[in-house]
Amino acid sequence: MTYGISELEVLVAAAHGAGALVADAHRKRRVSIERKTEGPASLVTNADYAADDYLHTSLQRAFPGLSIVSEERDGAYPGGTACIVDPLDGTLNFAHGYPEFAVSIALWDRGRPQLAVVYHPLREETYRAGRGLGAWRGTERLCGSRCGEIADALLFSGWPYDKRYAAGCAQLVGALVEVCREVRIVGSGALAPCYVAAGSADGFWELGLAPWDLAAAVLIAAEAGMAVSDLDGAPFTLTSGRVLVCPPELTEPLADYTAQLVHVHADAKPLPTDSQEEDDR
Repeated sequence: MTYGISELEVLVAAAHGAGALVADAHRKRRVSIERKTEGPASLVTNADYAADDYLHTSLQRAFPGLSIVSEERDGAYPGGTACIVDPLDGTLNFAHGYPEFAVSIALWDRGRPQLAVVYHPLREETYRAGRGLGAWRGTERLCGSRCGEIADALLFSGWPYDKRYAAGCAQLVGALVEVCREVRIVGSGALAPCYVAAGSADGFWELGLAPWDLAAAVLIAAEAGMAVSDLDGAPFTLTSGRVLVCPPELTEPLADYTAQLVHVHADAKPLPTDSQEEDDR
């Protein structure tokens, strides 16, 4: 399979169609909410399911036989050629009417992203990239943040659904806010790297993300000239759930701070069972 402008435009069209469904549900406030098992902030809505169905139908029609990995169908990236989709990234924001959410589609082949689209349906902003083709927002070529000092940086992050990691993340935010301009929470792991790619922010890190959260955004950021790595500066892997996106000059100084979260997994206390919670009451 070739990966070029025509294939990228198929992904763009699919993202726009799914985004129209999401935007309509947002504007009309036709939202039904279910709670997932990961925690109180992990939700799924009727818009997630509607957009997911639309993406599966559209992508299977365009690419017959192509594997599609989706958040709402609990898929796992098989390692070959597959579309990795998040029909509604930022569901918690969406459920509360907060206008920061997106549709994310990426085409990966043999462990590498080839094509990527992240679509903000309310602003009708389309971030897209192809390997070797650059990154774009509409007709604007993205060149990323040019910040070279943490002291000048506006940084983005997010809170993990797994609350065992919350204290470590809060400690890191507290440390960085003392040395950078500000730390903001976007609430969408797909949009935040795109904002760094567009130069609207100077760095993004997060822990506990799923492959579909990052599959498209990391290519958009990389094609805009940003460094994409693990929190300790090691090479990024899609299944780790950890990411640091920033200008290359900031990777080492930021990783000096964010590397501590790589070890949070080992230090986290086990989550209580339902029976333990009942005993505590």
